[in-house]
Amino acid sequence: MSGMFRNQIARARPKPSARHADSRPSFDTRGATPRSAWRVVAGCIGLVVTLWAIASHVLPQRAQAAGGYIVVESLSGWSDPVACSLRDGILAANLDMPVGACPAGDGNDTILINVTGTINLTSTLPAIIQSLAIHGPGPDALTIQRDPGAPPGRLIEISGTNSSPFSVTLTGLRLSNGYVPGLNGGAVLVNDSSALAMKNVVFENNLAANGGAIFAQGPLEVTRGIFRNNVAQAGGGIYTTGGAVISASLFISNAATGGTIISPSLGGGGAIRLNTAPDSPRQNWVVNSIFARNTITESAVGGAAIRISSAYSSHLAHNTIVGGDTLNPQSAIYASGGGDAIAHITNTIVTSHSIGIHRGGPVSVTQDFNLFYGVMTNVVGQVAGGANTRSGIPLFVDPAMDNYRLQAGSPAVDTATSAGVADDYDSQPRPMGFGPDIGAFELDPGWQVRRVYLPVSRR
Repeated sequence: MSGMFRNQIARARPKPSARHADSRPSFDTRGATPRSAWRVVAGCIGLVVTLWAIASHVLPQRAQAAGGYIVVESLSGWSDPVACSLRDGILAANLDMPVGACPAGDGNDTILINVTGTINLTSTLPAIIQSLAIHGPGPDALTIQRDPGAPPGRLIEISGTNSSPFSVTLTGLRLSNGYVPGLNGGAVLVNDSSALAMKNVVFENNLAANGGAIFAQGPLEVTRGIFRNNVAQAGGGIYTTGGAVISASLFISNAATGGTIISPSLGGGGAIRLNTAPDSPRQNWVVNSIFARNTITESAVGGAAIRISSAYSSHLAHNTIVGGDTLNPQSAIYASGGGDAIAHITNTIVTSHSIGIHRGGPVSVTQDFNLFYGVMTNVVGQVAGGANTRSGIPLFVDPAMDNYRLQAGSPAVDTATSAGVADDYDSQPRPMGFGPDIGAFELDPGWQVRRVYLPVSRR
């Protein structure tokens, strides 16, 4: 993938600790030579090290901080006096002081979760108020969830001030069961212009008014995310107002229900709602991503997969959008906006929706090099382009198992245009044949184009 779309997650590096030069003592003990005195000291040091090693296996271990690193070694959803818990680790990072069994933070901290299993939360974790990275062992190894018996609450809140925004990174986690039906951000809320970057994070079964999984007012980057069964009135998976770059991510069975709590008639975006605010200069990019069986109700306006309501440009390229086994009665992509808003949709497969692309407001929409199949009406409203748009069966490998890779002979193969996307969902290079493929996946033809230079002969 080109640098434009790569999610460069900054990893904190441990600061070098001060090391003192090894020097032998010049003193002499009574009745001993300097050499023998050193043997006595060395013996004492060895004894101390031995006693410490024994004690370390008997006494409880406390997390260690090294240059801003806090190691979480407890699955407790609350404070743990014996081993550092995630709740105490966030507080230690916020306050730069020891909390519970966690060491003090040191500026821009990194929390390393060195435990597997499930962290059950009975209340929202402490709000993150300064730059922080939280690295888990992987979404299949660690789940952070609201305890099923707990009152309503989200999981993570990022809370700064618009005058002092900061950056937060989340990797290798599964976030589930957040539940804030009257508020925004079921799992994660960014309530100011701070930046959130995520990689390899799974969101499941979260619910909110806007942004069932994520509500972000600042710039958002999502790489290799999975969003499944998240629900909101608008933006079932993601609702963003600060610009987003979403790549190589999977959205399955998320829903926007519409309603009257916060967005009376706006709704829309079963998987994603891109709602860049007029005062934000940022753009939206959604590339190499898969949308399957995402839905909206009639009151949710439009965009079973994506609703664009941006005052600035949004770019959708190399995505695969599948309505399901039966016809989805709503549009796949719904675009509105205002001012100089532009929506570019290219190299995308859309199947099984009543409408492929619906222009529903004052926004300039262009589409080309897309593939439609099982769509009743490809385009509704004034949409420019389309000279290279195609229709036909995409020939997915196994859609019943959500495998939307392409088979040989698919009309999507070699028929896209260059969009500056250098690889696909599987990190394979684009193109791999005579040209890039439409959709999130690039078919490997089993051969590569090579330049052959023929000899030039002269008489």
